[in-house]
Parts: sequence; structure tokens; C-alpha cells
Amino acid sequence: MRTDCMPDDALSDEAALWFARMRGPDAETERPAFEAWLTERAAHREAYNWIAEVFSLGRLVEIEPDPLPTVQPVPSRLLQAALVAALVLLMGVGGWAVLMHRPDSAVSMASQPVMSGRGLIITKVGQIRAVRLADGSRITLDTDSAVSFTYRRDIRRLELVRGRARFDVAHEGRPFVVAAGRGTVTAHGTVFDVGLAPGGAVTVRLLRGSVDVALPVSGIVRSSASATTRRLTPGQQVAFSTSILPPAQAVVTPDDRWPEGVLDCDGMALADLVARANRYTRTQIVLADPDLGRLKVSGAFRIDAPQLLAERVATVFGLHADAEGDARIVLERGSPAE
Repeated sequence: MRTDCMPDDALSDEAALWFARMRGPDAETERPAFEAWLTERAAHREAYNWIAEVFSLGRLVEIEPDPLPTVQPVPSRLLQAALVAALVLLMGVGGWAVLMHRPDSAVSMASQPVMSGRGLIITKVGQIRAVRLADGSRITLDTDSAVSFTYRRDIRRLELVRGRARFDVAHEGRPFVVAAGRGTVTAHGTVFDVGLAPGGAVTVRLLRGSVDVALPVSGIVRSSASATTRRLTPGQQVAFSTSILPPAQAVVTPDDRWPEGVLDCDGMALADLVARANRYTRTQIVLADPDLGRLKVSGAFRIDAPQLLAERVATVFGLHADAEGDARIVLERGSPAE
């Protein structure tokens, strides 16, 4: 790969974000804006092609990644290109990251903090992956999710591009701010989940510590005076999709164990369980009779293994699970045909 063709900081960030968005659930909605951006300047196309080349080369590199990689700087610009390409391979074992650090970046378990840098972390469908940033903060991405981050000397700024992520924030002097949809979440030594639905709805759930969730009165949040803010305490959540930020509410249906691939159900409709499980696999579970969706399910279920889930549900309700190749598993009443 020619490192003299690498785009500058701003174009790296833009191209990486477009690369993620065009592989997300809103790709067709975003396509007109993407194509306008791509044709606006030749440099945009060059930057996007460079990201695509990194993605392509990464699939040819054989590495054994650490189970919890830490983003760190290295002195060589050439090494950056090689390690970026190598890191892309992580999608085969749980996710991949495109890192555009200035100074250059790599994956390492060293403890020296990164004072500045940029990056993009992505998971594919069916993957849940944890990544530790060099300040000690840990991000866990749910299936088909993307988080970008920019670390400067005065702030740690991240954006949930799609999907869901858990942020376990390390204590230090710089603010830790996560943007999602129209709002921002500022952490105060905290563990919290942020989810971004395809339509733009955002849900913030707090597990530990405290966070301030802010929506701008108009434009971008620049200060507390220009935004509506809600402070959450553990066990609270807030959901928004417009410019109105509702009051915080108690979490009614906790979903704390999703990083383990486990969903705890307490009277959940079977249709809801199936819908959640189908996000994690291309093998879709289908209910032959819509009435089955009203059955109530309780217990802990692994939602990243469709065959096991279907068989367990079939056993509980006396159903039959009929696998139709790798495409889908049909749950239906009665016994299989002789």
C-alpha cells in the first residue's frame, strides 16, 4: 500500500464514517448524501478508495489479535498502513477497526496513554466485541455497530454511528462525550449503554455512575446554556428521537447482559424475542403462525445461536423447529411431517 496517498485527518474521518454508514441498515437512505459527498471533490473519492483498499488488504493478512486490544501510537507511518490493514482482519474474529491516528496507531497491550488520535471500530452482524482504548476506557460494540472516536489533549469525543455500545469510562481529567443522533452523553466515571435505531431514535441507559444527556436547543450543543440536559442515575434511561428530551425514567426491562450474548426475559412476547435474536444472525427465525408471537417467554436466552434458541423455544411451548438450510428456521405447531 502506498502511504504517500493516505488522506489527511479530516478526510480520513469523513471517509471512514461514510464507509461504515454505507454498510449499515440506513445505507439506502444515506446513499444520496454519500454520492453527493463522493462527487463533490476528487479528494473525497481518493480518501474513500483508500479506506476501501485498507479493508480489502486486511482480509489477506493473518494475525492473532489480542482478545481485548488497546489502541496505542507507533512512530512509523508505513507501519500504520500495515497495521491498519491487519487490524481490519479482526472482523473475522469479532470486529474490525480502521484507525487513523495522528500520531500513527497500532494495536498493543502497552499502558502508555494516547493523548490524541482518531479511530473507527466496527462489528459485523452476529459479532459482539470489546475494545480497550489507551486511557483505560472500554467500549463493547453490539452486533452490526460502529463507533468513531477522537482523542485530543482537552477532550475524549466519540460518536455512535450505528447500533449499540456500552461505554465503561476511565477516570481522568478530560471530558468523555459520546454523540448519538441529535444528542450527546457526557460521562462522569460511568458505565452506560447507548443505542441508535435505524430511524434515528436514541436510548441511553445508565448502569453505574452518572451521565448528562443533552439535546441542543438549535444546532450543535455548545454549552449547557444552549441545551436541554437530563442527569441520569443508575437504573434510569432516557429515549429521544426529536428535539424534545423527555424526563428520565426507570428501566423497566433491563438488558444488562447483552455483551455476553444473553437476553433476560420476564414475560416477553415471543415475537419480541425472535426480533431481537434475528439481529444477530443471517439465519432468521420465522413464526409460521403470527399468534405464536403472543406467547410469553421468561428466562435467560442466548440470542446469538439461532438453532439453539429455536430448539429451546420449541421445547418450552411444544413447537417444532424446521431448519430450511442456512436461511431460516421455522417455528410451527405440531410435529414434523412424516
